[in-house]
Amino acid sequence: MTIGSFAGRVAAVLLMLAGSGNAIAASSDTKTYELAIASLEPVEAPSTKTVQYMADLVAERSGGRLKINPNPGGTLGNGLQIMEGVSIGTVDMVSMVLEWYAPFVNDVNVYGLLLFFRYKKQLFKLSVAYFFV
Repeated sequence: MTIGSFAGRVAAVLLMLAGSGNAIAASSDTKTYELAIASLEPVEAPSTKTVQYMADLVAERSGGRLKINPNPGGTLGNGLQIMEGVSIGTVDMVSMVLEWYAPFVNDVNVYGLLLFFRYKKQLFKLSVAYFFV
């Protein structure tokens, strides 16, 4: 999947949610909405450029009614602060690596297992081990 197609799909979902009133309660057709998306990556990182591309698509396809404000480089805090912001509603969206989710969703820790193995074969042996069956 290319960056453009992924960002386009995310933009389409955001527009559907905004249009249906499920994510944002619409009081009139002329009201505009702004969402903050936070990340730790620098401005020139590919992931930050993808977020900006998505923000541009959303603004274009919503006719300017829905605006996503990217906040790269940790401008809204460190990883834990950003995740806390998401949980209390001060940050609307996040673009970060999975490790920052682990304090909030313990099941995410399973993705870190890949770092413990030198070969895929070792990971496969563990995944079919007795205690996972």
